[in-house]
Amino acid sequence: MGLILITVLKQIKPEYAFLLRFALTVPAVILLISLIDNVFNEMLELDGLYSGYTAYLKIAVKVLGVCYLSQTGADICRDCGESALATQVELLGRIATVTVSIPIIRQLMEFSISLISK
Repeated sequence: MGLILITVLKQIKPEYAFLLRFALTVPAVILLISLIDNVFNEMLELDGLYSGYTAYLKIAVKVLGVCYLSQTGADICRDCGESALATQVELLGRIATVTVSIPIIRQLMEFSISLISK
């Protein structure tokens, strides 16, 4: 419903369409924050159950954060008509995800090598 209103207002009064977009975004962000809070609480429970794997949990949280931030940044760039910049933001997000995941990749490689060498 909000998208239809934004589309109609954009043709008539673009400045009001921007305000409406902002007004619709704020509740969505608040809902997103509450959902993310639930995810963090579940992860803290997992941390209590599997205390030896805290480093992996931290990496997983970082990867999720990078994914969400890069996708949101790319979407904002596309909304502003900057698709080339959006592509660059997505590429940087992918590179950051791999960079943050390097400790897990290293552990998997060491484990694989130890299995092969036995």
